[in-house]
Amino acid sequence: MDFLFNVPSEASYSRMIYDFKETSVLECAQEWVILQAIEEGFIMDDMIAIDATHFEARYQASSKTEQEKPTPKKHGSKLKAEREQW
Repeated sequence: MDFLFNVPSEASYSRMIYDFKETSVLECAQEWVILQAIEEGFIMDDMIAIDATHFEARYQASSKTEQEKPTPKKHGSKLKAEREQW
């Protein structure tokens, strides 16, 4: 299924954002979502805290300290000197 969406121009997008700021549409939508989540049991407390803290994403994992690998045990028959010692 191919969906074609028309991307609005920058001016249209700016007008839409301005209209959203002038009305309380977003606040009403948020309130409706929260009330529905409370009714369905996803939120079980009277107090709701929404954290909008900005934090910088890490693009690479932190470097790990390399540990020495243990020497692997040899498989197969023993050497002549080891056989005599055993």
